[in-house]
Parts: sequence; C-alpha cells; structure tokens
Amino acid sequence: MTRPLCVMLVAAEASGDDRGARLARALRRRLGEGGVRFVGTGGVQLAREGLQSPFDIAELSIVGVFEGLLAYRRVMRRVADTAAVAVRERPDVAVLIDSWGFTIRVAKRLRQVAPHVPLVKYVGS
Repeated sequence: MTRPLCVMLVAAEASGDDRGARLARALRRRLGEGGVRFVGTGGVQLAREGLQSPFDIAELSIVGVFEGLLAYRRVMRRVADTAAVAVRERPDVAVLIDSWGFTIRVAKRLRQVAPHVPLVKYVGS
C-alpha cells in the first residue's frame, strides 16, 4: 500500500483559508479520500478539511506599518512554528497561499529546514 500524498497548505488569512479549503476539496476529489492528507496552517475552513493548524491564523491579521513592526516577533515565531510542521510531517509539497508577507518568510525558512520540498505559490485572481 502506498502512503497518501502529504500536502502542506499555508494560509495566514481568511481569503487564503478559503482558497486552501477549495484546493483541498479539489485534491481530495481527484486523489480520493485516502489519497491525500493535509498539514500546515489555516483557519476554520481548512480545519473542516482536516488540517490541524498549530496556531490561530487570526494572530497574523495585521494592518498597517506600525502594527506590523509591533507584531514582527510574533510573526517570526509563527514562521518557525510553520516550518516545524514541515520538519515533523515531511510533506511532499508545500502550497503557500496568498499573504505574501508571511508566506515568503515561510518559504525562506522551508528552504533552510526542508530544501527538498517543492514550493508552490498559490494566489487568487
């Protein structure tokens, strides 16, 4: 028996959570219920698809430069938490959804801790 495809979905805001959930449903339809499993970060919608996020992505809802400066340490902790999921779960691919400020930092960290994992940037139109 082959193991299911492990897809890491990284969403840091509501719109990314929605896009990620739609992608998860499409992948499950294509690969079958036991053909794929999801790990990573997300919100309520991705949780409905079986993803267990290590933190509440509402913490990353940051508006404005000043607020961004104040939240820098928290964001970097969450980047580290997200990279730790990749180290622990060993995904076959990481899909970074929207939220460029967060996902670019995750991409850089993933290149350090899991350089073999292909990265896909997934954005809405």
